[in-house]
Amino acid sequence: MLRPLLFLAAFLALLSPAQTMSVIEPTLDDLVAESATVVRAVTESVESFEAVSPTGVRYAKTRVTWKVERALKGEAGERMQLEFLGGEVGSLRTLVPGMPQFSPGDIDYLFVSPTRRSICPLVAGDSGRFPVSFEAGSGSSTVPKAARHLRLQVSSTSAQAQPAPTRAPSDDDFEAAIRARVSTGKP
Repeated sequence: MLRPLLFLAAFLALLSPAQTMSVIEPTLDDLVAESATVVRAVTESVESFEAVSPTGVRYAKTRVTWKVERALKGEAGERMQLEFLGGEVGSLRTLVPGMPQFSPGDIDYLFVSPTRRSICPLVAGDSGRFPVSFEAGSGSSTVPKAARHLRLQVSSTSAQAQPAPTRAPSDDDFEAAIRARVSTGKP
């Protein structure tokens, strides 16, 4: 009985807010620098499954599979699969605050870091996920979270860091900002 409790205590220590959530939002520079891979991808499947610790404690994890449209940094195959701590399998439910949630058909920019694979493989948890939105009628795509979290002010041709957002950057502008940082290591 004591071993499962010790594992649970160690497990909860790993889930401290400092490791699962970022108090200070990372900048685009931080995200690019800390990422091994940056991709634009479409979620194909989301599957929760049961895992068992070395001491026999059961918990849920979620495996997400994406079709990679393009890699902006690092190497990525046609498909990418990552595992996240948390999920639901029957009556077994493991919740992790701040963990990104995916659904088939979602289109995202993902900043992936292999050093955080035990809990969340994205840089700074949900801060490493940027959903693409499509505007009704026009069909144009934007990345609303980029304006809010990265404080990008966008002109019609480029993305430049500014103190406050004016609007969500277009998909193309956000991607250009990422590519510029990847190629130069600077904004």
